[in-house]
Amino acid sequence: MDEPKNDQNIQLPKDILEEIEPLKSSRIATTPNDFAEQQPAKSPDSNINLKKIIFFVGIVVLMLILIAVVYFWVLPSFKGTKLAGSDKKIETQTEPNQEQNQAVNIKPDSDRDGLSDDEESQMETDKNKIDTDGDGLTDYEEAKVYYTDPLKADTDNDGISDGQEVKNNINPLSAVPDAKLFDLQEEIKKLEILNK
Repeated sequence: MDEPKNDQNIQLPKDILEEIEPLKSSRIATTPNDFAEQQPAKSPDSNINLKKIIFFVGIVVLMLILIAVVYFWVLPSFKGTKLAGSDKKIETQTEPNQEQNQAVNIKPDSDRDGLSDDEESQMETDKNKIDTDGDGLTDYEEAKVYYTDPLKADTDNDGISDGQEVKNNINPLSAVPDAKLFDLQEEIKKLEILNK
C-alpha cells in the first residue's frame, strides 16, 4: 500500500460531539446511583400538574358517587309524590301484567303503596289511596316504618300530623315536644350491640 508522503494532506474526521455541552463532572456514570445523581431534578411545575390531575380525578369520582346516590336512593323515595305546580305524579314502577303476578306470586296492590290489598283490608285502610289518613305518610310507611296509625293523621294527639313530625325529625309516637325521631347516639349503640 502506498502511504501518503505528506502528513498535511490527511484530513482528520470531524468531532461529532463538539457541540454537545460537556458533562459537569468528568466522572463517567457506571452505577445506578451515578445515573440518579445525573438525573435533572423534577421541576415544581410537574408536582403542581400532578396535584391538579389528582384533584380533577377526585372531583369526577365524587360526582359519580353523587349521581349514584341520587339515582338509587333519592329518586325512588319520590314515588307517588306530585311535581311542583303540576297534577302529574312521579312514577318509578311500571304496572305489572297478570303473567308477571302469577309467575312471581305478587299480591295485588291497587294503590301501589307497598301494602297488598289483603293487608290494607286487615288494617281497614283504603286500598285505592296511598295515604288513607292524608297525613303525608303512605300507609306502608305508617304500618311498616314508623309504626303510626294509618287511620289517624296525628297518632300521638299532639296537634302535629305524623307526616309533618317525620319531616321535622320528631317522633310521631311521642307527645313530648321535640322528641327526636332518630337519636344518632342511640342508633350507634344499637349497632355496636349487634356487632358484638
